Amino acid sequence: MNDKISIGNNLDLGSAIFYLILAYFIGRYYRNRRYPEAMRYRTTIPRFWAGLIDQAVLFPSKLLLALASPWLPLYLIALFEITLSTAYSILLHARYGQTVGKWVCKIKIVDHLTTTQISLNQALLRDSGLLVGLLYAASVLKGEEFDSNQLTGTAALVAGTWFILEIISMLLNKKRRALHDLLAGTVVIRTNAEANDLPAAQTPLHDDTTALNPPKGTL
Repeated sequence: MNDKISIGNNLDLGSAIFYLILAYFIGRYYRNRRYPEAMRYRTTIPRFWAGLIDQAVLFPSKLLLALASPWLPLYLIALFEITLSTAYSILLHARYGQTVGKWVCKIKIVDHLTTTQISLNQALLRDSGLLVGLLYAASVLKGEEFDSNQLTGTAALVAGTWFILEIISMLLNKKRRALHDLLAGTVVIRTNAEANDLPAAQTPLHDDTTALNPPKGTL
């Protein structure tokens, strides 16, 4: 038996432990950190960290599927894994606007126009493109023999293409809205971005009207 337990997306036990430790330090980093209003939409880096944390959160379900692999067809395990991962994303985004990873990294998904909580329909739309692609990739695996430690070429192509489109779309707008945000009418914001305060140099410390209008008899 291998020392490591391999699962569908190459996230093994060692990686899960590493991600959990990483999540702890990321949480400490973002816990009391504040950003100016100008950085409210600068969410590229925290979104990356949030994705790694969510992989660790999903590890128990992936482990159970890996343990069931001797009794289930590999394509069926792939379908279950895609369904669980997508349900995790859709339900938490619809209910809270953020997954565990996004909560740790202090970012949240809101409606693009109103900056309010997104609806279930918007949460579904955000994951619809990649979900359809991965479900197709899993469906064509039926009856095929392949190494369970590797993603199939079809799934890798779908995920890779979607990832490239996401990056390109994020770079083309100021609010860093990825392709799924454009489809669903959403945007990701920092929850720890504060409104700009008046700079200290411009903050009046006292009333200067007396200096402008001195009392009579002092001139």
